[in-house]
Amino acid sequence: MDPFSEQITHYILVAGPSGVGKSSFVNIASGSDLPIGDDLNSCTADVAVTKPFQLSGSQVQLIDTPGFDDSEVSDTDILQRIALHLETMYRQGCLLKGILFLHRISDVRATGTARKSLRMLQELCGDEALQNLVLVTTFWGNVPQDVGEARERQLVSEETLFKPLLDRGAKIRRHKDTERSAHEILQLLLDKGRQRFPLKIQKELVDERKDILETAAGIALDKELALQAQQHKAELERVKEEIAQALAQKDLESQRELEEIEREYKAKLKKAISDRQTISTDYAKKRAEQDDSEREFTYTPLQQTVEIPPVPLRGPQQPNVDKKVRHVAPFGDHCNKFIGFEHRSLIGSSLPFALSSLVYFLITLIDW
Repeated sequence: MDPFSEQITHYILVAGPSGVGKSSFVNIASGSDLPIGDDLNSCTADVAVTKPFQLSGSQVQLIDTPGFDDSEVSDTDILQRIALHLETMYRQGCLLKGILFLHRISDVRATGTARKSLRMLQELCGDEALQNLVLVTTFWGNVPQDVGEARERQLVSEETLFKPLLDRGAKIRRHKDTERSAHEILQLLLDKGRQRFPLKIQKELVDERKDILETAAGIALDKELALQAQQHKAELERVKEEIAQALAQKDLESQRELEEIEREYKAKLKKAISDRQTISTDYAKKRAEQDDSEREFTYTPLQQTVEIPPVPLRGPQQPNVDKKVRHVAPFGDHCNKFIGFEHRSLIGSSLPFALSSLVYFLITLIDW
């Protein structure tokens, strides 16, 4: 038997734009061998979970996530994949121990992609879970120390960057691309006294039963898609005017080039509109497909003891009923629906007690 099989597993989510070193960090910290991309192309198109590894007596698994600027996958698909994984995790009764958000210190200035990723992070997490967030700056070896420190000061002072997250309890650390550095960062989140919190999107999808477009992250992404569609439409109108000018000047070469650009913008506009229209149905389909299939991975839940209040029964010599039930899921009427996880539900755990209570009740009726 695995000597660590009975340990609580601490799950830590690793997030950030493509090319910031997420998979590299995960590999260094866990001894995994996940594929690594470059600044332009991401190799993490889906959520990946490492095998368990030991760190200072704790069993840890890291969750590597794709960035919202993936070169091959749309932002809507990225949100669906991350949301579905987090929803499944919450339904299986497991909460994240913490979150790491990686950012390249080698960037001259924070890109639009980095700012968008930070906005999405805030909407996914909610304020409460930001207490368990560590903002990790990477690629320190690519810049002079004084330059990196100046950029770090900018990150922590700007309202559109790290400042609002730090104000809500997040921490910032530097990753020096070594195993020791990675483990020191993870150790911040493994403090035994650190409380776990469900992410905002987990509560929205499971407890509040919201459609993915009704979640804070879904609303933010929809606004982003609407803006993209507006920009593509404006660019399309500009290109059409240039095509008309080239046609009037009988500049056939420019006309052909502009017509190719026009086709590209039409495709982008169509994609932005389609993504906005289909995100809800696509997510529901992905969820249904997952429900019908056997999960390849399940989370180790944090078991919680729920006090079931005494149920009064009529008749003499009423017993004092006080039943404790092990409950391994978020509380609510969704507790009995899990995905590929052997569990003890409230109903299942209470069944023997319920039957014995019924027998006692019938006996008291006969005695009367």
